[in-house]
Amino acid sequence: MNEDLKARVELYKKLVPLLGKEMPYTFFREPQSALGLNQKIHPLVEGIYKPANSNYPICIASMITSPYADRLFYKEDGSWWMYYSKKSGPIEGAINQSVIRSMEEKVPCLIIKQTASQGGSKYRVLGFGIIESYDSAQGLFKISELLDKDMGPFLGLSEEDDLIESEIRILSIDKWSPFVREERALYRVSSQKRARAFRNVVLDRYSQTCAVSGQRFIYNRYVEAEAAHIIAKESLGTDDPRNGIALSRSAHWAFERGIFTISDQYEIVVHPEAVKISENKFFVTELNGKSISLPSDPIFNPHPDALAWHRKERFGDFARKQNVA
Repeated sequence: MNEDLKARVELYKKLVPLLGKEMPYTFFREPQSALGLNQKIHPLVEGIYKPANSNYPICIASMITSPYADRLFYKEDGSWWMYYSKKSGPIEGAINQSVIRSMEEKVPCLIIKQTASQGGSKYRVLGFGIIESYDSAQGLFKISELLDKDMGPFLGLSEEDDLIESEIRILSIDKWSPFVREERALYRVSSQKRARAFRNVVLDRYSQTCAVSGQRFIYNRYVEAEAAHIIAKESLGTDDPRNGIALSRSAHWAFERGIFTISDQYEIVVHPEAVKISENKFFVTELNGKSISLPSDPIFNPHPDALAWHRKERFGDFARKQNVA
């Protein structure tokens, strides 16, 4: 591997914990303070950024307002791909040729997508992309998401926690699937590592705070809140963060037994039979109609399909089975 590619891999390793996240434009233009890097990731002046000392683009940005025909699509496995326009001018230009070179040599590059332009631009880190082909008639590159099974070998990482957590966050960008997609390499990772990564991602998105009660207790590595699957793991519910919610231990226990559920308006719905239960200071039964707290980034909000599954399959379980274990 030449020095250009070695430097790129080292840069991308530092960016792995950010995959799937939304970041302000200042991060990409001045990442030194955040990551200790000595170069920008993208100046965000044009869509394709290739440093003068590199043969390949480091980062490609899709802008909200653009004269080009950038479009995002999804494959059957849920992963994304996009059409991306070449830089204006001849294909022989230096920037366009760097993209052609990446395509021919199968060198991945970072792909970001603008998500907000008002009140300070923001960009979501979609992940790494492979330039698959170039349509000369339309002037479009086809870029496909670098799948998790290829990301580790490309970066020289193997089942590291940061990589697994990034793969879980990226599921929120990909096409929603309520159940486990066994073709994803993520589901070949040990269940213990995957569970830890799911917990870390979900709790981080909810600031380690119970979404229904607002209670939060953290002491060093001890966190009272738990990451609950909305579609249960035993029903092969996905590890997509949109199938997760942070709940206190009591709330998690009550949610799994259907003592309460959550509406599409993100309001708590306590089961009518719950008021007949012998209880003392069990806070959940007092929360009917209360709105839950949501992640600051709405892409991680509970998915309506997951909430609908819980209302149908779990709500009222405690009453139907007449067994609160």
